Amino acid sequence: MSNKKETSTGFYFNPSTWDITLHKTDGSKKIPLVFMLLLAPMLGATLVLFLPFIGIYLFCKELVTPLFSPRVQDNKPEAIHYRQ
Repeated sequence: MSNKKETSTGFYFNPSTWDITLHKTDGSKKIPLVFMLLLAPMLGATLVLFLPFIGIYLFCKELVTPLFSPRVQDNKPEAIHYRQ
């Protein structure tokens, strides 16, 4: 009597979480190995191409946001007095 579940090894894609894992979960679909071997370099190239633009966007956003956002006054909370 063994409680082992038979699962085939491979890459599984879960469309609800956009996750690629090595084990099967609910709703995941198996990705063929040949497709994964072609997909991995394309995903890496996409990261290399767009990461600098994402960094430039975030940098510019941090520079511009204080110029157009309303100033918030720094109100310090009053001291809390506890009963002894």
